[in-house]
Amino acid sequence: FRQKEVRLRMQCAAMAPVKQNAQLILGCLVLGAFVWGICMLMPVLLYGKDFLNDSNMPFYLLNAFAMVLVSLAIAFTMGTLVRKTEIVSGIVNVISLGMSFTCGVFVSMEVLGKGVKAFAHFLPVYWYEIVNQILAENVDFTSGQKMGIFQGVGIQILFAAAIVCAGLVIDRRLRE
Repeated sequence: FRQKEVRLRMQCAAMAPVKQNAQLILGCLVLGAFVWGICMLMPVLLYGKDFLNDSNMPFYLLNAFAMVLVSLAIAFTMGTLVRKTEIVSGIVNVISLGMSFTCGVFVSMEVLGKGVKAFAHFLPVYWYEIVNQILAENVDFTSGQKMGIFQGVGIQILFAAAIVCAGLVIDRRLRE
């Protein structure tokens, strides 16, 4: 949508840029929910009743959906910034692999240094991993653990909202 010809065609439409962005975000949410649904069917197909009867399943689903929201927000913002489709995959690789290495996806958090962990607190994938760690280690949760789960999910959602807001601000600045 950010290619010059498409952007000019959209500007000719009798639709305000705010409404165009709202529809883009809604489209991203629908597509993201669809992909999330397909991904959540995979454990059902692979593990069947074991997954469905897992008491942590609702928390896993919630955490995964929050991460999908973050991913969609990043995609929306990158779509706002990047004009050439050839550059997108490079940027996406740097962002996703960078967050994965610094937040404990590829390397266990116990191995990460203090400075890396301190930096990781400012990335949404860190909070996704924290929630996954709580879920993997516990079946019954204390109130503090439940609070940690909801805090981690909430922080991911706030990251998603902040990233979308940044994308909207960038879009508005680029239109001026």
